[in-house]
Amino acid sequence: PPSPSLRLNRLPTMFSSELVFRSLKLDEAALRTAKHILHLDASHGPSSVIAHGAKALFAELGKTRPDVQVEHVHLWDEATRAKLEYNLDHVRSKMAMLSGSSSAEDVQRFAGIEALAARAATARGLVVSVPMWNYGAPYVLKQYFDCILHPGLTFRETPTGPQGLLGAGRPLVVLTSSGGA
Repeated sequence: PPSPSLRLNRLPTMFSSELVFRSLKLDEAALRTAKHILHLDASHGPSSVIAHGAKALFAELGKTRPDVQVEHVHLWDEATRAKLEYNLDHVRSKMAMLSGSSSAEDVQRFAGIEALAARAATARGLVVSVPMWNYGAPYVLKQYFDCILHPGLTFRETPTGPQGLLGAGRPLVVLTSSGGA
C-alpha cells in the first residue's frame, strides 16, 4: 500500500477556485518583493504593557534595520473595525466572485477585506501585539484573520497543501509572554 504521504499528495485541493484582487491591482512580483513588517496591534492603548513592548521592539528594529518599514494596523480603531465588517452579504459576494458572476457591488463590498488582505500578503513579516483575555486572544484578532484569510488573497492551494503568501520565505515564529506567579 502507498505511504500516508503519497496518499495525501493525491487528495484534491480544498478550494476549487481562488479569489483574485479585484479592487486592487497586485501582481506576483508585488507579493514576492515584500518591503514592510505588518504590525497588528490589539493593545488597550499607547500606555499598555503590550504597547510599550511593541514600541521597544520597533525602536530596536529601526536602529538595526532602518531599511525595513513598519505598517501598523490598530485593530480597535474605528476605521479598521469598519473594514473588518464581514457578514452574510460579504459571504454572498465572495461566492459570486469565486463563481465569476460578481457585480460591481460585490467587488465594492469586498474592497475593505481586500485592502486588509493585501497589506498582509505583501508583508515581509508579521508582528502581533496582543494582551491575553481569559487565557486567549481578544476576539478582534481572530476576526482580523477570519476576514483576511481567503484562497487567492493570502494563501494559495497547491496539490501538497496550502501555501502562504506572507513573507515570501521561511516562516519564523517567536512567542513571548510574561506574568503569572
